[in-house]
Parts: sequence; C-alpha cells; structure tokens
Amino acid sequence: MLEYLIAPNRTVTEFQDAFKALKADAWYLHRKENDAWYFSNIENLRKRIENRAINAPAPKIEQEMRRRLQGIFDPATTLAYQNVHALPKIDEIRLNGPRVWAAAAWPSPRIAWL
Repeated sequence: MLEYLIAPNRTVTEFQDAFKALKADAWYLHRKENDAWYFSNIENLRKRIENRAINAPAPKIEQEMRRRLQGIFDPATTLAYQNVHALPKIDEIRLNGPRVWAAAAWPSPRIAWL
C-alpha cells in the first residue's frame, strides 16, 4: 500500500509512521494472509475486544480480578501469610485470630493507606 502513497520529496518513513497510526486507529481495517490491507464493513478484532471490555458487567470483572489475585498471591509456603482474601468487603476483614493473612483490596478514599 505504501508504494502507492509515496510522493516526490517525501520520505518513506513519513508514510510508514502514518500507516502505523492508521492501523492502530482504524477499526475497520483488516489484514489478509498475504499482508495486504483492506477496509471492510466489519469491525476488526481490536475493536471487538475494546467493545467487550467497555460493555463487560462490573460483577464479572470483579470476579475475574478476585480469581487472578487469588492465583497470583496464593500462599505456597505460608511463611509470610497463610490466607489470601482478594478484594474483600471491609466488613469481611477479620484482624483477630491465630492465622496471618493478606488482603488485596480496591483503593478507597475512606481508608488511609500507610
């Protein structure tokens, strides 16, 4: 596509940069297997992912965040902490008891983080 856009007294890099920006922003630009680019009336994969992320229900996002945080911070040796509570509600946090645990929580303006 670039060979058709290049003009006299213009550098190729100008057009390469412009095409990179077009590929990043054009939701209906698609690439064929032979690296040919074309416009279609169907949104591309990037736009579909963006739409799903915008329209995803908050409870589903929170559930997935809990699952991932639980997996990341799962205590393998239990030397530092024995339990992990990912994104607990404030009233679910129990600071008394013999076991040490870690909580990964949403930041809140009501809580002063040290």
